[in-house]
Amino acid sequence: MLARRVSAPALARVALALAALAGAARADAALPPSAWRYRSNADLASALDALHAGPCAGVSSVTSIGTSVQGEELRVLEVSTDPGRTQAKPSFAFLGNMHGDEPVGRELILRLAELVCLAGAPGARADGGVGVAPATITVAEPGDERFFETARHLALRARLFFAPTLNPDGFAARARGNARGVDLNRDWPDQYGSVSDDGSATSTTNTRMPADALETRQPETAAALSWSRTVNLTGALSFHEGAVVANYPWDAKRGSRRAEYARCPDDAAFRRLARAYADAHPTMHLSKEFEGGITNGAKWYPLWGGMQDWHYVVTGTLDVTIEVNDEKFPRATELGRLWREHRGGIFAAATTATRGALRGFVRDASTREPIANAALTVEGVEFPFAPNALGFFARPVASGDVERKNDATREKNAEKPFAASLAVTAPGYVAAAQTATVDPVDGADLVFEMVRVEGGARGGAGGGGSPSSPNRETRGGSASVVDAARFGGRDFVDVAPRRRIEPATPVSPGRPHPEAVWGGAAFVILAAAATIRKRRARTARGRGVSRVEGV
Repeated sequence: MLARRVSAPALARVALALAALAGAARADAALPPSAWRYRSNADLASALDALHAGPCAGVSSVTSIGTSVQGEELRVLEVSTDPGRTQAKPSFAFLGNMHGDEPVGRELILRLAELVCLAGAPGARADGGVGVAPATITVAEPGDERFFETARHLALRARLFFAPTLNPDGFAARARGNARGVDLNRDWPDQYGSVSDDGSATSTTNTRMPADALETRQPETAAALSWSRTVNLTGALSFHEGAVVANYPWDAKRGSRRAEYARCPDDAAFRRLARAYADAHPTMHLSKEFEGGITNGAKWYPLWGGMQDWHYVVTGTLDVTIEVNDEKFPRATELGRLWREHRGGIFAAATTATRGALRGFVRDASTREPIANAALTVEGVEFPFAPNALGFFARPVASGDVERKNDATREKNAEKPFAASLAVTAPGYVAAAQTATVDPVDGADLVFEMVRVEGGARGGAGGGGSPSSPNRETRGGSASVVDAARFGGRDFVDVAPRRRIEPATPVSPGRPHPEAVWGGAAFVILAAAATIRKRRARTARGRGVSRVEGV
């Protein structure tokens, strides 16, 4: 009777209130620091501090981007050669635990951060041999050494952000939503507007977002949204649970409630990233439910107010949602296995989005100053994106015919370089365009030196770059002027104005944390909430909707 009258979010809030009375530490706090386990929020904060002070010392910063409903800090660890500053490098984020009852990402992200820092340390050998310090905060698993070279490349030539939890209150309560019972992956501005009862959408376009309206968002959403606007992310992975699949935009189709494919402008590039992840996972690409282990979000099931669509439309970030396990909140003993299964996909997707991207600069031909207000468009995509304050850009791209073939043809094509054309416009400058040959591993680099209109230059879409450097095809990795600007060369990093990042507020090791006392009562209530969710999920699957709470 209780299950019929009380909603699951309400039960979750009651459980959180009971858990908040806790003052004792969890039993797993007695485990060694590097043991696989689900760390409490306080332990997670301490682990980030330990990474910053230990393996990541000198190449990292820890900052609080905001607080949760219950006042827990949302912390982000940045790892790069010049943390806290805008850089001429691709950037990539790893985001976890948006749903409180999907915590595997918390631990995967910690392990990933330590591995990247150890591999990127001065004197560390890329082959994982002598010179690589042992893990002290997380667990080193057999086979990790195979990824040292990739991890080192990311550490030195990309700007990385690690956000283990976006919903610490939900984790403490073992609930999907935050402390108010709100699903944070339905709380972002939505490009489709609301959908009326007759199935028609109130908005008229796929690629225009309403205002952020931060005052109407949950504090966790507002914090993540505001932070995302400041870091110019090239790509991101967001970890969830409830399936094993890589999910990409769009998450819904305008004017429809049905589960059907909704193709975004960068559909091919998104599929390239998702394929990279799935193909590097031992079982994901063999999925019987999802062809190739990937799915378009709207084709799986439509949702509104999700993060990945907002990231793409507003910040130009290619954000892919990774469902890491069929079962939510698996036993802690499964974490080592899950890391071994997902580490290859994590590195493959991050590398494809950064090292394998189309990168370059947009500068004034006369002054060589960056043109930060330029708009760049990949031919055939027609969805503009912008460089950062240094005029640097990085964009994952894909061959037009890759992914439309069968598996054998796709794998063959994936090994081949492909051509990609990029057009640039900027107020007061002659439009420019160039074509590059993109290497599937090393990407390609272009430099646009824009000519001012008042300088008497002639041109249009075909007039590219400076008079001395007409449109040309540039092979990624070739010896040219591009090499000096490539992937974060120091010649360009130092022109960035320093952006101060406030240090994170210390978390006292003795601070009470809501996870132990009243555990029995909280467990009963959470079990009832879980029963309600399972019944609803079974009902939804009966209507043809699969795992409606997975993303």
